[in-house]
Amino acid sequence: MIVGINAMYAMSITILVLPIIGLYGVCKEKRWVLIVFTVGIILCSLFVLYLAVHVLILRPVIIKLMSKFYLSMQPINSTSEVDMKILTETQIELECCGVQHGYVEWGYNISESCLC
Repeated sequence: MIVGINAMYAMSITILVLPIIGLYGVCKEKRWVLIVFTVGIILCSLFVLYLAVHVLILRPVIIKLMSKFYLSMQPINSTSEVDMKILTETQIELECCGVQHGYVEWGYNISESCLC
């Protein structure tokens, strides 16, 4: 997750710096600076387009893998402590309870995420 946040910062800084470069090129009437600005904007646009298509293609695959992972923990009340901790933290973060059938999957050991 840290890598993704750092990548967002880098992309944001790049997107903020490119218009400053373009403005400098217009004010000083320097052609090479305007070429750098144009190429930078085109590359940023292509990168964002690539990421959007990549995410749209991978989303169903990720959903299927996560569903398979969590369904392999059934029944929840008999999973290992590590798996139970992972599932509890995920459910607290996403504000949900259970994988398919809600609180019933937890048996008598109901998770904190199910307590409303």
